[in-house]
Amino acid sequence: MFELVFLGTSASRPTAERGLPGLMVLHESERFLIDCGEGAQRQLIQSGLGFRRLKRVFLTHAHLDHVLGLAGLIAACGEWEPIDRLTIYGGPTAIALAENLALNIVLPETEARFAIDIVTLSAGADIAGSSVHIEAVPVDHRGQQAFGFLFEEPAHRPFLEERAEALNLPAGPERHRLAQGEAVTLPDGTRIGPDEVLGPPQPGTRLLVVGDTSQTANLRAAAEGVDGLVIEATFLEPEREQARRYGHITAAEAARLAAAAGVGALYQKHN
Repeated sequence: MFELVFLGTSASRPTAERGLPGLMVLHESERFLIDCGEGAQRQLIQSGLGFRRLKRVFLTHAHLDHVLGLAGLIAACGEWEPIDRLTIYGGPTAIALAENLALNIVLPETEARFAIDIVTLSAGADIAGSSVHIEAVPVDHRGQQAFGFLFEEPAHRPFLEERAEALNLPAGPERHRLAQGEAVTLPDGTRIGPDEVLGPPQPGTRLLVVGDTSQTANLRAAAEGVDGLVIEATFLEPEREQARRYGHITAAEAARLAAAAGVGALYQKHN
């Protein structure tokens, strides 16, 4: 299961109530920051999340409202937080900007002593987390080399409590080992294999996070059947022509994509 913490949902500039784009995706012990608008470090502190377990930053594209907070974040991590390594992912233009901010501007001015890894993504790139798989999904936005990110949990087999009870399997470490796919032997010598207490494989939860985009047709395949879709909704339907002029979509277009793709839950931002 994924947890979403929106650090900022405003478009182009902050408002009195909302910061610039930033989303923390939490899964088990991992944290993934998607975009890093100005003020992201303050929002991390205010949210209570802090920096300690932040290891990966994903940039959807190179526009400054999505990237500029990276400088302050790196400075904060280097001077205040016990972080030994930070990996930044993005397309070529976003990475060029991030690399310049990190290596040429921020780090020379700080006493930071942690490593920064820079990963330039291409379409369909696979990124492995310890508990989740991530795929880079190409996105159209004003000529940018932009990406969305598809998070997917591995398939799992549910533990069937009624079968465990029928086998007189005591609560405790034996159940945990069986849930992990290991066979166990009970004190009376009875051997129980995982197939006896596990159900058929179930697909893991899937989450698609999209930054700015000028269309939705090319996102249909990636969005098909996802449990959650986070996507921009910069304009309303009466402003559709303005949306086209600036390379964005409307809230209604985002909703139509979600409905057509059978999305479980739609989260609209960047408005």
